Amino acid sequence: MDNSCCEFFMDNAIPFNAARSRSFKKFMLTCIGPQPVGSHPLVPTGYNPLRCRLLDRLNKTLVDEEQVIRDDWQVTGCTFITDGTTNICGRSLMNYILVGQSKPVFVKCEDVSEGDKDSAAVVAGWKRFFIEWGVEKITAICTDSFAGNTSAARMLREDPEFAQIYWIPCTTHCMDLLMHDIGKKEWADEIITKANKIVNFVRVHRWPRSQLRTQLSKYPDLKCTCLLRPAQTRFMTNYVMLQRLEVCERVIVRIVTGHGWEAMPWRGDIRVKAYFVEETVLDKALWADVKKLIAVMKGPYGVLRKVDKDVHCLSRIYDMAYPIESTYSFGTLVIDQLIVDEEEGNRNAEDEEEEELQDEDEDDKEEGQEEEEVEEEEEEEEEEEGEEEEEEADEEEEEDDDDEDSWSFAAPQLVTEQHEPSLAPSRSKSCTVQLSPGNRLRHRAYAFRGRNVT
Repeated sequence: MDNSCCEFFMDNAIPFNAARSRSFKKFMLTCIGPQPVGSHPLVPTGYNPLRCRLLDRLNKTLVDEEQVIRDDWQVTGCTFITDGTTNICGRSLMNYILVGQSKPVFVKCEDVSEGDKDSAAVVAGWKRFFIEWGVEKITAICTDSFAGNTSAARMLREDPEFAQIYWIPCTTHCMDLLMHDIGKKEWADEIITKANKIVNFVRVHRWPRSQLRTQLSKYPDLKCTCLLRPAQTRFMTNYVMLQRLEVCERVIVRIVTGHGWEAMPWRGDIRVKAYFVEETVLDKALWADVKKLIAVMKGPYGVLRKVDKDVHCLSRIYDMAYPIESTYSFGTLVIDQLIVDEEEGNRNAEDEEEEELQDEDEDDKEEGQEEEEVEEEEEEEEEEEGEEEEEEADEEEEEDDDDEDSWSFAAPQLVTEQHEPSLAPSRSKSCTVQLSPGNRLRHRAYAFRGRNVT
């Protein structure tokens, strides 16, 4: 139990002073559990045993394991791995690692801050290390594709003493550079730049960031809470950024089309960026290009993820890289052909749209002609109805005339006083009066004005 506790402290770089805390002692007592009375009680691992007795015991165990690995190097050989780094104090360091069939062993770290970093200095450092650990054990060198390492490997092969050592470029670094070459393409660089601006705007400003977190909480199936920003020297992070941006597409579109985005009182310089982000997000062509770029970068990213582990995967490199052969040929990018295909697809789409528009225009014309024919038919029907109404009106007028003729009557004889016979002619005479249908009943009582009608 004490050995496991010491190994836990060492693997996680926990200070030994943590063993003095009450929480650690409580944790250890909980793990031990209740103990029977009369037995030798188990106590928590203390501070002094961790830094003295247990540490020495763990060191001896690790030395024995390392010796077993070194014994295997005498039979199978090993690969020399080296890479430069910089510590927190700004010093340039060179790490030296030897890898056999079982486990990698970190041998030493050399400070090269004061020395030169050209190819000659690199070769000199390699030769010193090979002579120290035995040239016969080293079968290959694995470094990144830095120009200085490439030249140093070429210079090392020219020395007969080290001619049997081959140089192998790091697969992880090659995949990273491959993704960098993809990102340097003009069309890909434009997509990455726009996506980077969207991500930076959302992550830097408080309101879009809070809105994104709120909207993403409504979609637990997405399993993300924010956008990811790419690293400057890790080109594979561009793929991670684009992939997360594609996942959050509908959420980002909902944010920029919402009322809160329109009502947000942006500052003058921020307003310009907000308008650019809004225009870019609402561009459907951008999302199509993002998906296409993700499809192109998916192959190298998958290989990088598989080889960036502490497992033997050299035998699987060909199988992992074979699917990429359809997109890349002999290390030369053929993405330009994808762009040509895309342009042809766009042209075909434009032609299809034009044909659809022409078909729609023809349909509109046919519909317009049909509507005109229908209108003409309606006008003809209205004219026919008008003529029929006029004919009916004429017939009604004729019937009214007939009725008026039937209402004509003879005026009665006037009765005058009796006088002596006179030779003057008599005024009484027969007459007819034409009356309109509406005044017939009113005018039945008289025939002529100024006459007495009985």
